[in-house]
Amino acid sequence: VAVFAILAGISLAGITTSSDANVASNYTLLSVAGVMLGGGSFWGGKGSAVGAVLGACVMTLVGPLLTFPQVSPGWQIGTQGFILMVVLFLNGVVESPEQSKYA
Repeated sequence: VAVFAILAGISLAGITTSSDANVASNYTLLSVAGVMLGGGSFWGGKGSAVGAVLGACVMTLVGPLLTFPQVSPGWQIGTQGFILMVVLFLNGVVESPEQSKYA
């Protein structure tokens, strides 16, 4: 896993052609939302790599799909946040108390 993190950091530095420590702050919402949308849980123990990649692809495609009808960038980020809230709500509703080790 650490090897992939290193490769991702090198790729991000290559894409942005800089090494600013705050460059990845725009990707925080997308990374968390991608894992949650892919079936992951805040409590751990659930999810898969394939689900996380598919969730990240869906969250990344939200921006271009909303750019086409000329939706402002602020609303695009808000839509991504709304999708994340809906997924978290549905994850909490679907998970029964017997399945949760913290309930």
